[in-house]
Amino acid sequence: MATEADADISNNQATGGANSSVAGNNNTGVSIGAEIQGGNQNVAVGYSSQIINGSLNNAENYGALIIGGGTGNTAIGTNAQVINGTSLEAVGYGAAAGWGNNNTAIGNHAYAGGNVYDRPTPSNNNVAIGHYAEAYGGSSVAIGDYSVANEANTVSVGQPGYERRIMNVAPGYYDTDAVNMSQLRRVDSKVDRVGSIAMAMSGLAPLPYDPKDPTQYSAAYGTYNGTGAVALGIYHYTKPSIMYNMAVAMSDDRWEKSARFGVTWRTGGAKAKVLTPAVVTEKPAEENTIESRVKKILAGEDVTN
Repeated sequence: MATEADADISNNQATGGANSSVAGNNNTGVSIGAEIQGGNQNVAVGYSSQIINGSLNNAENYGALIIGGGTGNTAIGTNAQVINGTSLEAVGYGAAAGWGNNNTAIGNHAYAGGNVYDRPTPSNNNVAIGHYAEAYGGSSVAIGDYSVANEANTVSVGQPGYERRIMNVAPGYYDTDAVNMSQLRRVDSKVDRVGSIAMAMSGLAPLPYDPKDPTQYSAAYGTYNGTGAVALGIYHYTKPSIMYNMAVAMSDDRWEKSARFGVTWRTGGAKAKVLTPAVVTEKPAEENTIESRVKKILAGEDVTN
């Protein structure tokens, strides 16, 4: 052991010179000012590194600090800190993890854990990776400089005003997979095709019933957001009050297809009289025409009857 280093209790080692201090059991302090205050199997390496109680903890680099009596914690980096928890990791200058379990902070001033801002409660299973990245939502992940994951079970790659794109994402397969832009564009294109088909279908319309020609045909063209479609329809009256119709439509982009079949019938009320060219065949009586009345008036005859 080096001169002026202090090791108390049993199986402890203090190496590195003045102000190194180790207490507890099976602990090791290395470098000037390294300090372990109790606990078991802890290692403090670096100037002013410090572990206060707990077991199986490792603090490395200048000012690295582990406090709270937890187990299996690691603080690596200048002024890296682990506070109150188990299985915590803080790696990087000023990185911190704490106030919960299984939190990991990697990057300068990254933070993962609880007891932050307006949430004075523990938070577990958070991961923050990046310069000033923060993850404290609970089972949350923050990736990238200044990214913030403040909601449970979320992954964040930025924050409002510092958004990022995620590149090289494979097409999603299962219902809960992420969707990439190629899939989204296909959906957008399909919406355009369906819209154009709807416009074309709406342009089909039958003419009034004609007993001499009960079958009719109709065609229409529609467009939506630059995508076009054509529609063809057929209408057939089996009687004046019943009409069957069928139509098909197809877009001009990837040949999206659609079809319909329907029937229309009239119920209730007085039956409408069907007008045909043969309905009006008789001429009005000569004496009742306007022309004959004018002639009578000019001749001075009485036309009041």
